[in-house]
Amino acid sequence: MNSCLRNFLIVLIGLVMLSDRQAAHAETARGIVFHDVNSNGRFEPGEPTLGNMRVSNGRQIVATDAEGRYQLGVDDDDIVFVIKPSGWRTPLD
Repeated sequence: MNSCLRNFLIVLIGLVMLSDRQAAHAETARGIVFHDVNSNGRFEPGEPTLGNMRVSNGRQIVATDAEGRYQLGVDDDDIVFVIKPSGWRTPLD
């Protein structure tokens, strides 16, 4: 991969906050998908949100709204993740 393309690839981060219980075993994951411009893992003023991105709990897929927000039902064992589109990369530890 050449360095020009490497600089073009951006990190996607999905923040998830769990709400109050809606049912006996169900919760709602809410968050925002954004371009982490400074790669610090936090959504900060000035960082653009990403609309029409796909987020999943492994069973369902939802799209973010125009402001990058999503809402998705989850159970105790679910993992919520952003479906990485072409031309983007996920953060590495």
